[in-house]
Amino acid sequence: MTEPRAVESEKVLWSPDHAVKTVEGGSLGLAMLPMLLQNDRKVVSVAVRKMGYSLRHASPEMRNDRSIVKLACMNWPHAMKFASEERKDDRVLALDLCKEKGLVLKYLSERLRNDKGVVYAAVCSYKSALAFASEDVRDDPEFLMKCAEVQGISINYASDSLKEDDEVDGEWMQIVMKAGETEQEREAELKARAEAEARAAEQAAKEALEAERMAAISRGGDPDGDDDEDEDDEEDYDEEDEEDEE
Repeated sequence: MTEPRAVESEKVLWSPDHAVKTVEGGSLGLAMLPMLLQNDRKVVSVAVRKMGYSLRHASPEMRNDRSIVKLACMNWPHAMKFASEERKDDRVLALDLCKEKGLVLKYLSERLRNDKGVVYAAVCSYKSALAFASEDVRDDPEFLMKCAEVQGISINYASDSLKEDDEVDGEWMQIVMKAGETEQEREAELKARAEAEARAAEQAAKEALEAERMAAISRGGDPDGDDDEDEDDEEDYDEEDEEDEE
């Protein structure tokens, strides 16, 4: 006969509140829980907000839930591959996500990857998203020019048939190539700005450290005493299939 205390302990162990603490600990937390809790909206919401990869371990019902899938993909765009087929073909959700996480396009249904409205939204937030569009979309020179106007793109995203068509007016190709050159210049500028900000932050940190050292001296303390630092031993999950932003 099961002891009453043991039963009570098991109830606490698998309670929603305890489950929330478990999933807050990392990406595999949800996988450790019973199926009942993998179907708990509150628990799954916390899990996918903490780590989008956790959607993989959610129940089929939660992987078909629009709000849950959105939370997961906003955290990690690759989470869309764990969503239900219905959500992968959800145009409302796709448009909402692609405006900020264009990489989601890679995992959408064939129908949506052939939808110029969805593809355009994805390209506006992630220029390499065009690589995941359908052949028909990438075979449209006017659409490629439209994308080039808002996001520098590579001519390589054009369909093979379009690139090999000698009868196509080369003007659009020049515009797209020019947009790509402009994008490279913009990326170089952003990189230089980021490096300058990093140097400024490093200098500020050195100055703060020196100020702390001087304050320790004035208090008669050990200026070289270092406090123990906690090491972050949480393993980074593998963001597989990460695409280069050219």
